[in-house]
Amino acid sequence: MNWSAFPYLRVAAVLSLGIFTMDYFAIAYDYDYLFLIVVLSYSVSENIQLPLKYQSLVRSFLLLVSVFLLGCKLYSSKVETINKSIIRSEFRQNVVIKGIIIEELKAKNSFKYLVESEFVETNDSSFYSSANIIITFAQQDSNASKYKSGDKIYFRSKLKLIDKSSNPESFDYKKFLMTKGILQQGFVKESEHYLLQTKKHAKFRQLAENTANFSATTLRKYFTDTTAIGIAEALLIGRKLLISEDITNAYVNTGAIHVLSVSGLHVAIFISVFIWLFNLPNKKGRVWLIIKVFSLLMIVWFYVVLTGMSPSVVRAGSMVSLYIIGKNFFKNTNTYNLLSVAAIAMLIYNPLYLFQTSFQFSFISLLSILYFQPKIKQLWTPPNKPLGFIWDLINVSIAAQILIFPFTIYFFHQFPMYFILSGIVAVPLVTFIIYLGTLLVLMEAVFAVVNQVLSPVLEWLILCLNKAILYISTLPYSVISDIWVSDFMLFLMVWSIIILILWIEKRSNSTFYSFMFLGLFIFSNFSFQNIRANYQNEIVIYDNYSGYLIDIYQGRKLSTIKSINVSDKSEILITANNRIKHKVTEVVEYDQSLYYIDKGLYYFYTDYEDFVRLKSKLDVKILFVTDTKNNKPEVIFEKIKPEIIILDRNLKPWIRQKWLNLPQDFYRRIHDIKTDGAYSITF
Repeated sequence: MNWSAFPYLRVAAVLSLGIFTMDYFAIAYDYDYLFLIVVLSYSVSENIQLPLKYQSLVRSFLLLVSVFLLGCKLYSSKVETINKSIIRSEFRQNVVIKGIIIEELKAKNSFKYLVESEFVETNDSSFYSSANIIITFAQQDSNASKYKSGDKIYFRSKLKLIDKSSNPESFDYKKFLMTKGILQQGFVKESEHYLLQTKKHAKFRQLAENTANFSATTLRKYFTDTTAIGIAEALLIGRKLLISEDITNAYVNTGAIHVLSVSGLHVAIFISVFIWLFNLPNKKGRVWLIIKVFSLLMIVWFYVVLTGMSPSVVRAGSMVSLYIIGKNFFKNTNTYNLLSVAAIAMLIYNPLYLFQTSFQFSFISLLSILYFQPKIKQLWTPPNKPLGFIWDLINVSIAAQILIFPFTIYFFHQFPMYFILSGIVAVPLVTFIIYLGTLLVLMEAVFAVVNQVLSPVLEWLILCLNKAILYISTLPYSVISDIWVSDFMLFLMVWSIIILILWIEKRSNSTFYSFMFLGLFIFSNFSFQNIRANYQNEIVIYDNYSGYLIDIYQGRKLSTIKSINVSDKSEILITANNRIKHKVTEVVEYDQSLYYIDKGLYYFYTDYEDFVRLKSKLDVKILFVTDTKNNKPEVIFEKIKPEIIILDRNLKPWIRQKWLNLPQDFYRRIHDIKTDGAYSITF
């Protein structure tokens, strides 16, 4: 492979590196001057005669540095723009907002919407604003249940910034929302909102919304099974509001979760038949070429509008459109460059796309398929077409997983063992479902009587898909779970695959030994982590709004102390990743206030009456203060002498202030979870 033939792939990689560097290392430096210096240096190098062997190297280096700095600048500018959109008000002050509902969000026991503000009023000012806000309504609010995307509403709420979780290894919900331009949220009372106007989206966006609503109405008209409706809406218009958690888990565990999110796969499936049809006449000439490309682009964007124009589908439509244009008008351009140009264009438009898993998985899986699929396919030649079709599904599934594998276990901490089987089942069925579902919607608009025959077939296919995925998820060893991969290990795994590609291309001993060394190092690191887990001793006090929650790790044994109002779901959400990292194999719940570990004494103050049973003063390392009925520091210090005092987030304000105002004679330091975040100690 001639690497010089992929200039845009290098540019896309370096641009992504610049964006990633700014985010990962939280760099706040303004690169304007440095970027200008590099650009000027590149311009000067164009007019200076350098030795031939250095000229190309210097110019390439300066160009890539310029691209890197451009990525840095794009990231900082986008984050600055989002931060400027924050609606600011006095502490706990209600603000009045007029805004348009962008979409309904999935929520349990409430109604939740994403709203784009238009006009804001505070106690002392009023101004135009275009901030994205998540607003929540109570479940019993009947008026809120009637809101639809495109509705313009009036509401009053106390907005608050979305905080970053301080709990170790927890999902970064704040960053997830920031990549979508969302930084604030608020709760709206039943009497403090009303509808101003319906269907206020821009005309093209409103057309897409109306089309998606028409599709949803059509599906609900003909389908009788709620599960089939939920999966059909997910596959055809990208709405997953009706899909249960059990169904979602089954698709995750079989590696088929990507089919439930309308993305590049669905757009590619939809347009592939039309590409084949337009190639049948084998016509040539500029006029035919223009007609073909224009028609294919119209079909692509018809499908994008049909699915409601969600951001992921718009990205996929843009990518496929660039592919169609490049393949037809620039025949010598390879697919890697076309894919890279699409990525560059999207990252220039919004550099935060880089941190959305849908964007990452789309491009990485496509790159993996483009490179590895031809090489895997040539390993075997099937004797007939049916076996050839199955073999194509298998080698595409394997090829897609090679590059995506490290990211799968990094994000989801598990790996589906039957991804090949689920791919063989899901891809053909999803193909038929997409075409029949689109036909169902079209026929409802022009010749609805056909749908009496078409709808039962479509519903049956969807139920077959669902039953097949559920069955595969129940097979023995269907998923390897609780895999922990650090940032550094993810880097090493990706780098080892890059070394593998270099070895495939060059077949040199140095790349082979490098690949083997990296593989051995990765294996040794995993082994070391497993051994170290047997000897770990750590206490973690989590930052939790619903009550106190403490994990005590002794080797692979986990002891948990928690208040009665902490639900199992809340506990899992907060602790799951950290427990996977610690490779826990045994969980024991404790309700004792005194706990001995590694010859140290820790006191978790959950009941004031515990002090009555203490007959002598104890030197303890940690005193954890919770919101108990009686809370008298002077009495407590008669019984124990702590090194550090931890204050629970849920303490009443007057209790918290009482502890914070204590003279330092009683302790070495205080850690307030509400302001300082979760607390952990390793010994």
